Amino acid sequence: MNNRPRRETTQPQRHKLDAIEEKTLL
Repeated sequence: MNNRPRRETTQPQRHKLDAIEEKTLL
């Protein structure tokens, strides 16, 4: 039960980090 909400919060955060990393690479 604790793993479900935690994984959902890490998914959107990972996507945002990916976008930031891509912008810094550009």
